[in-house]
Amino acid sequence: MDCLAWTWIPDSAPGAWPYFLLGTLAMVIIGVGKTGFGPSMAMLAVPLMILACGSAPLANGILLPVLILSDYIAVVLWRGKWDFRVVAQTLPGTLAGIALAWGLFKVCGVSQVGKDRLDAALKIAVGVIALGFVVLQAIRAIRGRPVTVSPGPAHATAVGAVAGVTSTFAHAAGPVMAIYLLGQRMEAGKYVATTAVYFWIVNQIKLVPAWDLGWLNLASMQYSLVLVPAAVGGTFLGVWLQNRVGQKQFTGIVYALLAAAGAYLCYQGIGLLGFW
Repeated sequence: MDCLAWTWIPDSAPGAWPYFLLGTLAMVIIGVGKTGFGPSMAMLAVPLMILACGSAPLANGILLPVLILSDYIAVVLWRGKWDFRVVAQTLPGTLAGIALAWGLFKVCGVSQVGKDRLDAALKIAVGVIALGFVVLQAIRAIRGRPVTVSPGPAHATAVGAVAGVTSTFAHAAGPVMAIYLLGQRMEAGKYVATTAVYFWIVNQIKLVPAWDLGWLNLASMQYSLVLVPAAVGGTFLGVWLQNRVGQKQFTGIVYALLAAAGAYLCYQGIGLLGFW
């Protein structure tokens, strides 16, 4: 994860242009998603960043500080509109899920072989989550209504646990929380605000395992710093897009890119395990 002289590009990146192009696109998508314009679009940022830097653990570390910065912007934009009761119900399960994922990564990363397998497993996991999300949205479109989970203490704990694991694995808890929050039948503003405050809390909790596992360090934060302006710009772009671009057209393009990136990461991860 050492920086190349004067470039602030990871050694594992396929090159300067791919890193800055894909990394900037990932950050813009994060910023756009935090404004409420296609909040699930942020799913695409993870596979894009993995492709940009060449390493799934490093991608997680680069994205986390930028996600937290975007969370603060989103919380300010949507301040006072959230339903914190719903957030509080899911937090115990989320903490348990983060702890479980942290423990699994701790065990797997004790040797270089383990770290290589972990990188491959993370790429496959992100790919599967991305493809699963696209399939879920296709089912939603066919049914004509959202796929939801009924609210309740048991469901809140279970959803929180799954969100904690997937968020720690790949910052990919957005679809899981969307399924639960849609079941609350919130109006759009409250839904986006509640999502924002949930991830504002959760992403800051994830700083502890990310630092302990070595994903987040001074080098990764330097890589993040280069791309921060793109995330901030994405926030303003999201506000501008809300009244100017059709949601369906934008969503269709992003889902197509997400499916392609997810399939490629699965292919790449399976290849790293020696299957081809």
